[in-house]
Amino acid sequence: MQRATTAWNWFADSGMLNSSHLVNDGLTGSCTNNGQTVWTYNQGLAIGGALELWRATGDTSRLSTARQLGDAAMSSLSPGGILTESCDPAGTCDDNQKQFKGIFMRYLTDLADATGEAPYRTYAQHQAESI
Repeated sequence: MQRATTAWNWFADSGMLNSSHLVNDGLTGSCTNNGQTVWTYNQGLAIGGALELWRATGDTSRLSTARQLGDAAMSSLSPGGILTESCDPAGTCDDNQKQFKGIFMRYLTDLADATGEAPYRTYAQHQAESI
């Protein structure tokens, strides 16, 4: 539990999580947000980590963070309501990037189960129907 908490605290303080509650892809050599791509899988993994710490500790701030991450992705990474990677419009996503949205959706549906909030399920259903 201590390792998980230490890892989460490092992540939360690292700067990878930007002011829009989106996870940028890394840090600079001086350990600041590199401002690079926001991939959906990074967003999903952060949701999953926050949820697991909330379950293990009961710390509701972790659940709040998971909601912020989910809400940010739904609004910022979904032009026209469809979850989109930065490489999608040009059709240049490689085989790994084509799978990133699945990772995000796995953790968003976990968030939906944890909160019982309808917007997460509605969003997931819309994504499934769009395929």
